[in-house]
Amino acid sequence: MAKKASLSISHATFFILAALLLGMPGHGNAQDRRHIREPELPAHVCVKLTSDDIPDAHNLQEAINHCPSGQAVHLTQGLFVSNPLEMKSGVSLWLDKGVILAATSDPQAYDRGTGACGTLDNKGKGCKPFLTFRDYSGGGIYGDGVIDGNGGQVIEGKDETWWQLARRAQREHKHQNAPRLIQLNNTHDVTFYRVTLRNSPNFHVAMNGVKRATFWGVKIDAPASARNTDGIDPGNSEDVTITQSFIRTGDDNIAIKAGPNGGTHNISITDNHFYKGHGMSIGSETQNGVHDILVRNLTLDGTTSGIRIKSDVTRGGLVEHVLYEDVCMRANRWAVNFDTSYDKEAVGSAIPVYRDITLRHVTSDGGQLVAHGFDKEHALDITLDGVHFPEKNQWDISNTQLHTGPLQEGAPDCSAQFVPFPENSPKTIYTVGSGKSFTSIQNALSAAPDGATIAIYPGTYREVVHVTRPDMHLIGMGRTREETVIEGDRAAFESGGTGKSAIVFAEGDGDTLEHLTITNRFHWKHPDITKDAQALALSATGDRQHFSDLHLTGYQDTLLAAGHGCREDRDCRPARQLYQDSRIDGAVDFIFGDALAWFERVELHALGRPFVILTAQGRRSADQPSGYLFHQCSITADNDVKEISLGRPWRDYATVVYKECRMDPRVLPSGFTEWNHLNRLTTARYGIVDASGTGAAKGPREPHMLAVSKELRQMISNPSVFWKNSL
Repeated sequence: MAKKASLSISHATFFILAALLLGMPGHGNAQDRRHIREPELPAHVCVKLTSDDIPDAHNLQEAINHCPSGQAVHLTQGLFVSNPLEMKSGVSLWLDKGVILAATSDPQAYDRGTGACGTLDNKGKGCKPFLTFRDYSGGGIYGDGVIDGNGGQVIEGKDETWWQLARRAQREHKHQNAPRLIQLNNTHDVTFYRVTLRNSPNFHVAMNGVKRATFWGVKIDAPASARNTDGIDPGNSEDVTITQSFIRTGDDNIAIKAGPNGGTHNISITDNHFYKGHGMSIGSETQNGVHDILVRNLTLDGTTSGIRIKSDVTRGGLVEHVLYEDVCMRANRWAVNFDTSYDKEAVGSAIPVYRDITLRHVTSDGGQLVAHGFDKEHALDITLDGVHFPEKNQWDISNTQLHTGPLQEGAPDCSAQFVPFPENSPKTIYTVGSGKSFTSIQNALSAAPDGATIAIYPGTYREVVHVTRPDMHLIGMGRTREETVIEGDRAAFESGGTGKSAIVFAEGDGDTLEHLTITNRFHWKHPDITKDAQALALSATGDRQHFSDLHLTGYQDTLLAAGHGCREDRDCRPARQLYQDSRIDGAVDFIFGDALAWFERVELHALGRPFVILTAQGRRSADQPSGYLFHQCSITADNDVKEISLGRPWRDYATVVYKECRMDPRVLPSGFTEWNHLNRLTTARYGIVDASGTGAAKGPREPHMLAVSKELRQMISNPSVFWKNSL
């Protein structure tokens, strides 16, 4: 029967002297034997690539194959969706910030020839990894980009994600065939520097036969519910350093293993932060021995287990010379869990033995403390030196020799050690298109979480799209924006009003759309219908929204750039929107609404109608943060257009300014026109600043700048600074 003990132990000078006199371990070799310093980005690049340069995975593999050893393939911009890749020895991958290298969700691409990948069986070995380092030496993966395994994406040809497959395997007592993100086999002198690894269908990094590996400043990120998504697993490895990294996963944050292929030793895990996951683990495979391990300056913030050694009689071995030093833990179910019966029903003769295990300056705010040795002959041997656990948390001990020092009153303050997980990486990828996970954009949006990226492959998508959640990113994957089209033909009279007639509704704060064509074809299909014929291409009604490289086509009311709504013309929430490097086509009021919108390098193209009106801005009151600024834009028109009005006031305080824009000669001398003879121009705030082109007339179009809203004045004076601060 296990006995209970309540311990609160401190470090003292005489205890260190006693440890030396009694021969307790000093752990002089319990670490990577190399001298490690911060890596540098590759000095030599064989090729620089954007996603436009790589139409398919074959080309990326070819770039790796043809790169000389000692040089790097540098991915500089875009989303690269790829089949599995095999790294050539000595060749590195360098991913710039904003670059995503995403794994295909096609199970056939990973299959080892048995047809098992993406299924359940009794082995779980039917898939190749996404990235394989085999017989590799020198180089690695560098930069601030992302490698995304798309584990939360529906498997092509299936009705479940990789992670759902893993959960089903658990319920059905089988093994999932799901690819690991990165596998290192027989690899020497490899570096992972600053890169983000996320959403692996299985382990993120698995190591076998690795010597001299460095992981510095790496971020690993997967949901806590994603089964078997270990962060980094050094196995059959030596002289490995993992430092200054951030890891949260659905399984072990780090698991040091020594399975049938060999032992693991001289591992340094220093200056790291762990979040959700199963903690800092050794095991469960330990049959070939784990020794000389240093874990120093680690925070375990919300991990299920904190410090953990696990094994059983089917895979047990000797674990020794392990030092945990300067460790801060909080909100852990188990602060310490040393268990020799990981599988309670296991039968075998490989007995786990843990000895010479030291906890020095280890602090926790709670959590269970467990130390279960196998039997008296194979007892655990643990030294506690300057540790502090709350008195209410008693040790659950069996077959354990626990060496302790004097008690200490009061726990050290670890609060400064806990920092948030760095949330600065791009989002989860969902692919849409022929042969992709989804054939409908709306279905992909329905499946995706907040903040996901929807990668839309070339084609024409005839559907109405509602982007209702925040921070969503829709990106067209064609070489040009014209290759990825979202279109329909619907109008106000049949949709329930102008605002409901759009083809795409961007309603979430922080949403981003880029590299797409969005077209409402109602006018061209029904040219004789003029009553209630407003037909939006895009309705944008969120804050902090960004639209880039779009082609919006409609006739009447092409773009609604509006806010969240107001209460009796008061209490209006700002809707800041940025439109860049795009083209907007229309004929009547084709940019309208009450957003605070900046249009940068946008072409406003007037379609075939004798008299065209570009804007109908709807600022409701003098103090509403609302208005349109067109900066370095161009105004163009079809041949049969005779006159162009820069805008008319939809509401009394309509505010529109054109700065440094190139004017078509058909722009009216007055610039702006009245709204149905309601005399709103007297309160509207219109202006033109530093126009060019033959339509850039002077005189009556000079702006009354003092009447323009504060926000517009700031935008006019320095648009880029204003928008950087606002967004």
